[in-house]
Amino acid sequence: MATVADDRQRALGAAGRLLTTRGLRDLKVESVLREAGLSTRAFYRHFGNKHDLVRALIEQSSHDVAERTRAALEANPDPVAALHDWVVVMLDSGSSERPSLDAALIWHSLEARRLYSDGIEQAVALVLEPLVLALRRVQERHPHVRPRLDGVAFLMLTRAVQAQLVAPGNALGHEEAVATVWSVIYRTCVLEPLPAE
Repeated sequence: MATVADDRQRALGAAGRLLTTRGLRDLKVESVLREAGLSTRAFYRHFGNKHDLVRALIEQSSHDVAERTRAALEANPDPVAALHDWVVVMLDSGSSERPSLDAALIWHSLEARRLYSDGIEQAVALVLEPLVLALRRVQERHPHVRPRLDGVAFLMLTRAVQAQLVAPGNALGHEEAVATVWSVIYRTCVLEPLPAE
């Protein structure tokens, strides 16, 4: 039997799927109810309106991405190689099974920024924090690295490439996207081109 918490997760999952196919403007509570198989009462037990649902999805998604990026950065003892792992996780996050508002669909939407700026700012901070910590480790070997400034630039670059990955008619493949972002990050941190493979 479905629990109250299950109903909340079903609504969040349905909203995430619908956002990736329809966008924010066309996201309707009725569509979420149909997609999730929920009653109106079950929905409003958790969310006051569509905006509360989207805020909850931003929060859930940002915590999920932050945890996955933190794990990737901490798992690799080589700080530069750990940054590569971060790029892979970040670019995977827009195409994962789990609803992901960090996908560029919402992050690059002016309407979303206006309506959910507080949640998006918190999400950016959650994802940026482990990256800055990793860049401090890189800075020990490469003193020219500026952890906060470079971290913001790397996050913006990754989000822009992620936007291309989720854009309709995209011709950019995942591996090419990772290689593109990684090349810029590597050159910035190590000050030389990637070694030939």
